[in-house]
Amino acid sequence: MSTALTSINDILAQLKSPRGINLSTSEIAKGIDNYHADVEISGAFTSRVRDTLAQNLKQLLAGKSLISGNSEPMIEIRNAYTDLM
Repeated sequence: MSTALTSINDILAQLKSPRGINLSTSEIAKGIDNYHADVEISGAFTSRVRDTLAQNLKQLLAGKSLISGNSEPMIEIRNAYTDLM
């Protein structure tokens, strides 16, 4: 029997469904530690992080130092992140 994987179907044929897991949460104490809130990150924040990341990648690829954590772009990101809380 050949075991060569030459297509996506060959790969999928090798996959098996995992065993089911029965997990009871009845014994877990409910409280503030188990609370979470879903938030939506603003486009402005996402754009600011993306731009700073791109700037850092350009610096890295050019063999230059990364943007300092105390630079204006990083301070802006830190302040914007703090405003999310």
